[in-house]
Amino acid sequence: MFKLLKAVLLLALGLGVAALLDKGLATNLHHWITVLLLRQENRYLRAGLAWLTGINRRNLRLFEIGTFCYSGLLFIEGVGLLMLKLWAEYLTAIITASFIPFEFLSDVRRFSAGKTMVLFLNVAAVWYLSARLWNKSAESVVDRRPESDAYPARRRL
Repeated sequence: MFKLLKAVLLLALGLGVAALLDKGLATNLHHWITVLLLRQENRYLRAGLAWLTGINRRNLRLFEIGTFCYSGLLFIEGVGLLMLKLWAEYLTAIITASFIPFEFLSDVRRFSAGKTMVLFLNVAAVWYLSARLWNKSAESVVDRRPESDAYPARRRL
């Protein structure tokens, strides 16, 4: 359920970025500044404007595309997990593991204890998911073995 909620939030974010691109970033930004009655002397406003002006249309478009793609993956993953499908568990492990290289590079470029903690938590989550999937696949192999003299049926004591 959490994956579906995250997918809906990312979809809304992607639609918001698409709306920004269609109306024009400068017009939208000016509108929100006047609506919120923000003064230009505000240091948070200046920092936000400096950050926004460093983003061009191409980067916003890439962000929008990435947000929609990740939202779609989360929808697929969430529906699969709700239906208790094994492929959804593998997809969860793969998606979680795919973030590890990016988190590692981010931590190498600019170290912070918070990023390192997130990296270790992500590695632990992938390890847990992989171990669980490994045990599940080993159990299914044992359950599929034919009964014969070589493999007698298990008896409970």
